[in-house]
Amino acid sequence: MKSLDLSKLDKYNQHLAIRQENRLNDTLAMSQVELRHLEEEEEEVNERNERNTLFDHFSSSPESFYNFTGFTIDEFKKLFHIVENSFIINGRGRKPKYSIIDQFLMFLHYLRHYPRTENLKSIFQIEPSTFESFFSKILFAAGPKLEEELITKNAKSCCIESDPSIPECGYVVDATVQQISKPFLDWQQCAKYYSGKHSLYCLKSQVIVSIKGMALHIVTAVEGSVHDKAVFDQSIDDFTENVLDYHLTEPRLIMGDKGYQDADSQNLVTPFKGTYFNLTPDQLAFNEKLGKVRIIVENFFGRLKSRYRIIGDKYRGSHGRYEMIFKTCCALVNYELMNDHPLRLDDREFFLKHRALLFKSTEEEIQKNKEKQMIQKQRRIKLFNKTVSSSLEDSSD
Repeated sequence: MKSLDLSKLDKYNQHLAIRQENRLNDTLAMSQVELRHLEEEEEEVNERNERNTLFDHFSSSPESFYNFTGFTIDEFKKLFHIVENSFIINGRGRKPKYSIIDQFLMFLHYLRHYPRTENLKSIFQIEPSTFESFFSKILFAAGPKLEEELITKNAKSCCIESDPSIPECGYVVDATVQQISKPFLDWQQCAKYYSGKHSLYCLKSQVIVSIKGMALHIVTAVEGSVHDKAVFDQSIDDFTENVLDYHLTEPRLIMGDKGYQDADSQNLVTPFKGTYFNLTPDQLAFNEKLGKVRIIVENFFGRLKSRYRIIGDKYRGSHGRYEMIFKTCCALVNYELMNDHPLRLDDREFFLKHRALLFKSTEEEIQKNKEKQMIQKQRRIKLFNKTVSSSLEDSSD
């Protein structure tokens, strides 16, 4: 092993001493004017961060405010009051460019319009990575609070009513899917997200609503290949514990469509199996009554998907935060219902047309893929025939 070169050590130590002295001299050489200028710049940044730039701007135009967030100014203030104590203000690190109120306003805007983060950069002067970071912070701070206040507590305390035509039923269940891109996984894992019924890769969500359309229980981020009834069976115990057990004297049965049919179920009321030609008049009348009542859940899905494009459009984000996004949007729909914005038939019409449009685009995509595969197959056949012909010519020569 080489011995320590003490002369180099002395030179290194002298160099450090000179650098330290120069650094101190440069700092002390700063004039009072320069010092005051830097302090004023810092004060200006802090003052800007304390202003609610976006909120103040949109507050001058109620119509613009509603278009940006989906809520009136008063509704936004009440909503922010629910979540404001959930945000932890960390005094360390770089100050955020926008106040917490402005961040929450942008959070609602993103849920409502689902713009690409690259497009937000030129508008808000914020990098996509920065926006993704604060969106996640807002989501996992405000989302659980909104779920607790607008779904969980409401499910335990609300009055469960029933329709006079089916008095034993107080709830309606249904599932919906949201298209996603084909996952970058091996075939077996990827196949779990493919729904043969809808012919697309998707995430499935089940919502149980009251007769008035209020979401009371949610299961979401389920792989698309899982059957609706399987999701229900896996979640019924949780629904019983967190909802039914709080309403022991109120209607307890749950209405579902044909996908939930189960002769042994003690919780479900579903249509009679069969067609118009092999069902009795009473059975047909019951199926009709059931269908008219249970469309409330389709109204809910229509409101959810029309109001929040992050749920209605093809989902581009992380699967890890989808559950919180879906539950947050459901909580916001509940908030609308609590503020006298009831579900309407227009919501159901949107849902049905949205679903039909999704099926149509899926079929078109499947057809394009078939045509593409056919063209590729024809090219391979031509190439094979050409190769065979060349081989035969060479052998004859």
